[in-house]
Amino acid sequence: MTSSPADRDRPDDPFVEIGDPVLAVADKRRSLVAVAGAHEYDEVKTVGIFRVTDRARCRLLLHSQHPVNAMAFHPALPLLAMGSGGYDGGYYFEGELLLLHLETGTVLSLIEHHIGRQVLGSRPSGSPAA
Repeated sequence: MTSSPADRDRPDDPFVEIGDPVLAVADKRRSLVAVAGAHEYDEVKTVGIFRVTDRARCRLLLHSQHPVNAMAFHPALPLLAMGSGGYDGGYYFEGELLLLHLETGTVLSLIEHHIGRQVLGSRPSGSPAA
């Protein structure tokens, strides 16, 4: 996954860079929303981190190698966990569990295996299991 600053001011469509929003999670304490989106006929591989004030403004833009399936903000630290992956149609369930530092934009993969593992869900620490 790559991250880049995205302090772009686009009043007409705040989601133009991510496509159609498919998955969103909010961090009310920091006034942030992470939105995963897809462009027409594409998989959900782009995540935008938006500052929400009087309008959404993209702060960071991330591009994943695998479809994004789950996201969760850390309840106290400036971190966003993102689970991605999919079934390749053969033997592998490829994917990543990524940790984004919201202040630096640094992304760390938490699965060291070269093909990773498919991650389908996440929840903040202290949340009840489903």
